[in-house]
Amino acid sequence: MVELYPWVDLHPDLQLHAIYSDAVLEPARIILADFRIEAARAARLVTAGPEALDALEAELRFNCEHVVPQPRCNSFRGNIPYFDFADFPDLEVLRDQCGRRESDRFEPEAGKGPVARATFYFLLRYPDRVEVDELPAEWLAVLLDWHEQFPPGDYERHRNAAVFARQGNRNPLVDHPEWASSIDFTDGLTSHRR
Repeated sequence: MVELYPWVDLHPDLQLHAIYSDAVLEPARIILADFRIEAARAARLVTAGPEALDALEAELRFNCEHVVPQPRCNSFRGNIPYFDFADFPDLEVLRDQCGRRESDRFEPEAGKGPVARATFYFLLRYPDRVEVDELPAEWLAVLLDWHEQFPPGDYERHRNAAVFARQGNRNPLVDHPEWASSIDFTDGLTSHRR
């Protein structure tokens, strides 16, 4: 985890950017915080043993979001589905530039293209892990619109290459955005709970 921020999530300005708000975050500060957490975890594992790993992960969390660090926006969104509000961002329901949230809908202030491609990648890479009722067709349509409106830029291309160098896998929609319109992403959804 600690090694992701120095390289994988750097933007062209050599800073980290929060996915939902695009707030600029200093990499050194985030890296140092994560090193401290890693050291605290290691020290506690020595005394508590490996069976305490789940508890340590809950107690000593890394400062990370889906794509880059900034958990306050992640907490603000929770697991509320993405949505495109017609009057956004004109309303006052914004929180620290995270986006607009209503009881059952969320539109991020920034990061719509990367969020769409990350969601589509998850559906392609891990089919049958998301229920149809958790991501119905109209929400997939919103993500497809975001994918098309906000094409991959230097940040995503760099991140895709860096992840490939580390893990050996790529998001094909970053390399070939034109493929998204011919993929039926509902094929990756499941209609029943396991």
